[in-house]
Amino acid sequence: MRAVKRVVPPSLNNRFARPSRRRFSLTHPIRSQRHHEATQSACSTTSLYGQQLWPQEIRLLLLQPAANPDTPIVAKLERTSLTSGMKYAALSYTWGTPFASDAPVDDETMASYENDRHHYLIDLNGIEFPVGRNLAEGLRRLRHATEQRALWVDALCINQQDQEERGLQVRYMGRIYQQAELVCVWLGEGLNDLPSRPAMALIEGILDSFKHWYGTEKFEKRWGETSEKALLTCDSIDQRMFWEWLHEKNARQWVQRDDLHLHLGTAFSPAWKALDDLLSRTWWDRAWTWQEKELARSIKIYLGDLELSWRKLRFAMLLVMAHDQAHGRGQKDQLMPNRRYLHIVDNISIERNSPTFLDMAINIRHRECRDPADKIFGLLGAVQQEADSSSSHINARIARYQEFSNFSGMIRYGEKVATVPRLYTEFARYHIQDMRDLRALQACNPRKKGRHPELPSWVADWSDTSNSYELSSYIYDAAGNTTVDVTYDPTNRQMSLRGTFVDTVSTVYRDATIDALEDAAHEDKVDDNLQNWQRAVTDYYGTIYLRDIKNSRSDPGQGLLAKTVYEPTGESLGEAYWRTLLVNKRPGTKMDADRRIKPQELVEDIFHGEVLKRMGGGALTAPTRSYVPGWLGALHRTVLRNRFFTTGRGLFGLAPANLREGDVVVVLDGGNVPFLLRKRDDHYQLVEEAYVHGFMHGAAIKERRSDASLERVFHLR
Repeated sequence: MRAVKRVVPPSLNNRFARPSRRRFSLTHPIRSQRHHEATQSACSTTSLYGQQLWPQEIRLLLLQPAANPDTPIVAKLERTSLTSGMKYAALSYTWGTPFASDAPVDDETMASYENDRHHYLIDLNGIEFPVGRNLAEGLRRLRHATEQRALWVDALCINQQDQEERGLQVRYMGRIYQQAELVCVWLGEGLNDLPSRPAMALIEGILDSFKHWYGTEKFEKRWGETSEKALLTCDSIDQRMFWEWLHEKNARQWVQRDDLHLHLGTAFSPAWKALDDLLSRTWWDRAWTWQEKELARSIKIYLGDLELSWRKLRFAMLLVMAHDQAHGRGQKDQLMPNRRYLHIVDNISIERNSPTFLDMAINIRHRECRDPADKIFGLLGAVQQEADSSSSHINARIARYQEFSNFSGMIRYGEKVATVPRLYTEFARYHIQDMRDLRALQACNPRKKGRHPELPSWVADWSDTSNSYELSSYIYDAAGNTTVDVTYDPTNRQMSLRGTFVDTVSTVYRDATIDALEDAAHEDKVDDNLQNWQRAVTDYYGTIYLRDIKNSRSDPGQGLLAKTVYEPTGESLGEAYWRTLLVNKRPGTKMDADRRIKPQELVEDIFHGEVLKRMGGGALTAPTRSYVPGWLGALHRTVLRNRFFTTGRGLFGLAPANLREGDVVVVLDGGNVPFLLRKRDDHYQLVEEAYVHGFMHGAAIKERRSDASLERVFHLR
């Protein structure tokens, strides 16, 4: 056996392990963001990996035991079949630094994770093999003391220089993680300046608090029975199920009686900072790790020398979410005001919710990828699941498998032709033309800065990791019972869709009154209480109120708040206006259904209550007070990212800030929401989706039946 340099993590001796001095030819591994993990010597590849893998065959890493953490890492590869039933654990980690950019880590340490020259040698089948620092540290922590451990590690178990093998193994990754008896999530080494142990103690404290109130054993027993019947993954305990169970005992009673922050500290205490560090590791923000987590039957989290079950962490974060939501967002007693718990609880469960390929792409679009193509390829394993006759979701699983087979047959991982523009374009075309799903258009943001210049306007740029706020299309049916009517011309990448012309944007409103609401939403003090928001809405309404009085005197019936009817709905213009700002959603409330307050009535109550308070008396009535937080929160979300507009015939709408006067409002056949298009010579460019009050539930189609000229074909490029 050739001598192998030792891999000694600096956390043990405060100095770097010696990097390899040998030069290796660099290749892109299975995950492009880890492209330095599997640098391999061309001359050693054949002797290391042997003959090419057969279909349904994989390699496992047999990690040799070591009682001393300083012992060099030794492992060997073994071929096995996915149908052999061999037990193994799958490693889930990230290439590069595991720490957040704002973590208390010096530049030299950060560089040791990122730079090409910092490779750490392990003994793999008797051959010196270089791996990145984070992987080396993870292998050292995961090996057993007295017996070997079978692991699947993508950077080591796949011959990265064999393009054909890499392409096939991508297709198996879903099964590999799903069949693993355990998925080991490696978050990286702990930080000297921020010990991780207090975070583990804090999680136990949160669970103990709930145990005394509800009974953890009772809860886990019920969850176990439910998950066993449904054959769910460990991450499928979603928020709805959690809230249903908490409803048996008022969660607010638990929060008020046994307030966590009173005995577990505040968000700024060392324990909560340690927990925040755990939840801010780069693993949570990567696209590939979502698939690995989502498919796992059992997950264990490793942070330095500490271990934690995924179920415990997820349950604790659900409790933190319940606590903070009971207090109200932004209140001083919140435990995690940055809502980092959403890393754990805000997911889309493959098994329970049966999402489509597009659903999953939307769900992970905020995650990072070193290679933008991996935003799509990272999902292929998740949707390639074999139909399981014992599953209650067999039809959905068959449909997802069919989706995978259809799409992945068009573009294969590793092919040179799979450029990002072509991949994204094919992904959009597939969903629009083949799947007849226009939600692919809702995912677009064609006017966004930094967008890939080669993409047509109707294609989403999945490399954009900023938050996306599509309308909840499932509650709308703007095109009624029509179906998508589409043709595609690949020569100029033109997508032609049949639809209905609604109107043209005549005015886009951006004045001081809307600015007042937006500025109030950005103020830090808003998160402490609702007073700033209430004051902003009052000032906003007061301005409109006075303007309305003036307009009414000069031209009765022209004021925005006058009792003039908004024709599409029969409401007053004032009511239609506020419903438009809320996209006609009812903010969450515990009020009885028969005591619903209309938006305009609520604004009037807030306005007059605030005026009375400023005059030295009066206050909001109890029903109005209970409604205000949810209403203002909904208004906050819409005003921050949208602009109010009107059309030539007086329709009210709300759309992102990039709309312009002259944009065309259309309802495309088979679409759930209206869209804005911009005329360009002989074609249109997609601007974005829009909310048009009174036209979200088939009104455009009814108009088209009586006026055939409204039916048109819109050519998008």
